[in-house]
Amino acid sequence: ATYSPDEYIFRLGEVATDMYVVQSGAAEELIEDLGTLTGEKPFATARPGQALGALALFFELRHMYSARVSRTAGATCLRLNRERFLQLLKYCPEEEERITENAMQSFQKKFGLGGASGLGSS
Repeated sequence: ATYSPDEYIFRLGEVATDMYVVQSGAAEELIEDLGTLTGEKPFATARPGQALGALALFFELRHMYSARVSRTAGATCLRLNRERFLQLLKYCPEEEERITENAMQSFQKKFGLGGASGLGSS
């Protein structure tokens, strides 16, 4: 999918039906911040090869942050729905544990929940 500058890919609280891999451009990951004019502040930037929304999709959650395309340039993202994602895992079952570990560590890193859970990296 191709997105225009400043366009939202998904918003905080929406049900995750897809994950996105940035192919070109960049997207900001935004958390709610009521102390700002827009009510959001960026906490990370996804660049080509990085995924957006994978954690929420994998665990069947609502998005815990918003993703918006950079204000200066558009972005192209590969879009993968949950059904396709699960089909891929059937072909590579040994990857499921690694993906789970990566998703959990990504969650801990993004939301400041460190700790000794014994989970792998993303």
